[in-house]
Amino acid sequence: MARKMPISRVRSFTDPIMVTMTSRAPMPVTRTDTPREKDLNISMDCILDMTACFMAVTLALGNFSAICRVISVMGHVAMGDLGQRVGLERKDEIGDLSRAVDSFVNIMKDFSMMLTRMGQGDLSVQVEKRSEKDEMNEAARLMLQSTRQLVGSAQEVSQDVAQGAKSIADATNTLSGNATEQAA
Repeated sequence: MARKMPISRVRSFTDPIMVTMTSRAPMPVTRTDTPREKDLNISMDCILDMTACFMAVTLALGNFSAICRVISVMGHVAMGDLGQRVGLERKDEIGDLSRAVDSFVNIMKDFSMMLTRMGQGDLSVQVEKRSEKDEMNEAARLMLQSTRQLVGSAQEVSQDVAQGAKSIADATNTLSGNATEQAA
């Protein structure tokens, strides 16, 4: 049979200390408070509880309004308004979220400006991937590459057509000259 070892446990400085030994019964060590001390303890507990509740409500309301701002900006961005920013200057997770959303909106604005330039015919735009997993810029790069090839092919075809038209014009002039000589 296993031998039981003595166990000592202290719960907190205000609770009674219970010392339990294997061979003895528990011996509570208690301190009796006067009624005035009990009232003071209850009052202090109430003040601490109210302070904790006030702090919790204040923190919750601050976080709630910040999160509502982030949601509002993301709603505007989803509808295409890239002029919105969260702009919260906080040093916590909500501030990190704010900076991440603002960074995302800036990236979307840059991408929109690049596509606008491409749409206006500026094919000198450079597209750089932000990371190995940057699917959006990779798709834009492929689109730009295909557009450049298409424009290059169209230029070659137009040059061939222009050369063919010149050849036809030269042949027409030659035939016209020959016909004039024969008629004279």
